[in-house]
Order: sequence, then C-alpha cells, then structure tokens
Amino acid sequence: MGWAREKASIVGRLLEHELVNAKNEKVVWKFVNVVEVLPVTSMEDGDEIYSSTCEPNNVSDYLSALSIKASVSSPST
Repeated sequence: MGWAREKASIVGRLLEHELVNAKNEKVVWKFVNVVEVLPVTSMEDGDEIYSSTCEPNNVSDYLSALSIKASVSSPST
C-alpha cells in the first residue's frame, strides 16, 4: 500500500487552499498526514471514501498525536 499512501499525500497537498469565510476570517485547509490506508475492492480512480475535519483546541498536541498515529500505521521502509 506504499503507492496508495504516497498518492494520498500528493492529492492532499494538491487540495490545500485558503479562503475567507462568512465572518471575514481567513481559513486554511492544510494537508497534515496520511494516518491510515485501507484496502478497497471497487472504486474509480480519485474517489474519496473517507476524510475528517477537526478544529482542535491545542493544535500542537493534535499534530503530535497525528504524527505518532501516522508513524505507527505506516510500514517501516
């Protein structure tokens, strides 16, 4: 699943963007990491089957936890 993980990272980075919301606040959509890759039996190329959005109170703790989870789920190379 190495290629799937790499492709997910590439697509995630390509989808990063900034916008201004209805409250005139800057919103930044930023790719953080690929936490897990699961096998799928039937899909079309580029179909999204899962994503999540989180607004953590402590960004540093959240990013640290994601980094740990991603390193645990990523195969050693």
